[in-house]
Amino acid sequence: MVTGKSVFIYSSELEKYRYPPEHPFNTIRAKRVRDIIHTMGLLTGDGRSEVAPEPAERIVLKKFHTVRYLHALKTASKGKWDAEALDMGIGTF
Repeated sequence: MVTGKSVFIYSSELEKYRYPPEHPFNTIRAKRVRDIIHTMGLLTGDGRSEVAPEPAERIVLKKFHTVRYLHALKTASKGKWDAEALDMGIGTF
């Protein structure tokens, strides 16, 4: 039995924005994940919700991600990533 609350952060607004080709975030991948978990019924029921993303300061991001990961994201957003970034899931489809 699952207890607590689960939140999936997503908005169709993400699909309207296009990152440069060299950026590691693929908005289509986010939509695919959302479609899969919706089909599985994981977005409905008690303690489950879907909310739109909001900008977060780096200090907040550090509560959920390592400094290495945030650095890899920043580097990848400039079109540069390496095997370690790929191991972190950055730049994959």
